[in-house]
Amino acid sequence: MIATNVILKIVNDANLLPFYLAEDDVLFGEAELSDHWVGANSAVSIKGLGKNGFTGLFIVFYNRFDLSTLTPKLEVLTSPTTTTEDVIETLAEHLGAFADELTLDVTTFPVIPDGGSVDVDLVAVSGSVAYFGRTSITLTNDPVTTVRLMEDGSVRLMEDGTPRLMEDFGASL
Repeated sequence: MIATNVILKIVNDANLLPFYLAEDDVLFGEAELSDHWVGANSAVSIKGLGKNGFTGLFIVFYNRFDLSTLTPKLEVLTSPTTTTEDVIETLAEHLGAFADELTLDVTTFPVIPDGGSVDVDLVAVSGSVAYFGRTSITLTNDPVTTVRLMEDGSVRLMEDGTPRLMEDFGASL
């Protein structure tokens, strides 16, 4: 499901119109911050395309999620073959988010030495109807794994999802 479908479902469930709006009946504008309606931080215009009896324009006031409120800072374990799309998909799955509404502030995946880390920003795409703002995330190159998410450095998940303590691979026996 995409974010605009969720907004249409809310409009349809609220019985604001005497008919059902479908994705192919309307054209969404870009969402923007708004304080026009108490309790809502955003607004988006929806233009009817003349289907299902609706032509015209109306504005929906609602709350978009501010990415800057995400805590604790997220860390994504990567491998040398990880792409920015892999990171977005991993974060979207973990957060229950819409992957197509998120991006990173880098155009190419950064080169990270083994065991090294780099901070990048997770950003709402321009005009996102679901999110606004940005938050810093850490990408850590762990070449022995596939992409996994860690919320802090103390616990690592095994492939079956169970937690284990992080080992010190530098220690000698």
